[in-house]
Amino acid sequence: MRKLLFVPVLFAVAGTVAAGDEALFPAQQDGQWGLIDRDGEWVLSPRFEQIDAFSEGRGIAFDGDHFGVIDAAGDWVADPRFGPSGRSGDYRIPPLTPYRDGHTTYCWNPSPRRDRGCMLVDHDGEPRLSDHDHDALGRVSEGLLAFQPEGPFGDWGVLSIDGDVVIEPEFHEVGIFVDGLAPAAKDRRSWGFINTRGEWVIEPEYQETKAFSEGLAAVQIGSWHWAYINREGEVVLDGGYRDAWSFDNGIAMVHDDDTRDYIFIDSDGGAVLSELLKRDDLCTILPFQNGLAAALVQAPDASGCGTTSTSRGDNRTMSAEHGVMAYFDSRGEMVWRAGD
Repeated sequence: MRKLLFVPVLFAVAGTVAAGDEALFPAQQDGQWGLIDRDGEWVLSPRFEQIDAFSEGRGIAFDGDHFGVIDAAGDWVADPRFGPSGRSGDYRIPPLTPYRDGHTTYCWNPSPRRDRGCMLVDHDGEPRLSDHDHDALGRVSEGLLAFQPEGPFGDWGVLSIDGDVVIEPEFHEVGIFVDGLAPAAKDRRSWGFINTRGEWVIEPEYQETKAFSEGLAAVQIGSWHWAYINREGEVVLDGGYRDAWSFDNGIAMVHDDDTRDYIFIDSDGGAVLSELLKRDDLCTILPFQNGLAAALVQAPDASGCGTTSTSRGDNRTMSAEHGVMAYFDSRGEMVWRAGD
């Protein structure tokens, strides 16, 4: 079985492009990974065992033994010395998060029975906060990141990238800041949004929340019931979604409660790109990121997709027995397919 796997688009920030940066996308061909641009042209020819998210001019790449950081030319910015966090089939789970605000987060030995630690790696591949005793670190955003100082079951607070405590550890969990607001949990099932002072701006009344994107945030109101709220906490889209993802260039993926299908919607809640989802050769597709959606399509010489699955957890994966990797743009047009 051919198995293609991708880094998460968690809270719609993994791989987000900063202003002025070129969007590049990991692509696999003949078992090797490289980078393409938004038009489907190769920028970095396939030569790595695995490339995960590419953002801010930096990508997380695997040399067959360890992960490191590369630039758009494929040169190592941080040598491959970071061991995988785990493995799922042929896929090695990267220990480094996608770059944001010039930093990636690295945590090692993610087990409560072993020594644990974390640090940041900056844009030049240099370690930061390596002299701090943090059990876990979140992703950097707007110069801030969540931290957990006292074991895997301790509370979370917020640090600056210089290591100064901005918000004392008092939350069950804290996400990334977007325009000054971050998802946070009072307890496991009570989520809302805090500001950079740790004050509740949107009360913790949801079962789960995802970070804001384009002024909207997906929130879980009840069991299998997701909706979108604005920054004032008002529900603005509630179309019967079993799950919902962040908006990218005005398009979001949702799991429709009536049909049990994954569909794309616009910021008014209307269904879009229905023809794309009806393609006979489409095996599975992921949410849009930086204007393109990664997908698996039926191989040209195949009859059907065969066994197909899509995992939508933190490390989203796609697999199709007779599939090849492809990318689609926001018009629903295929811009690249492996082998073309």
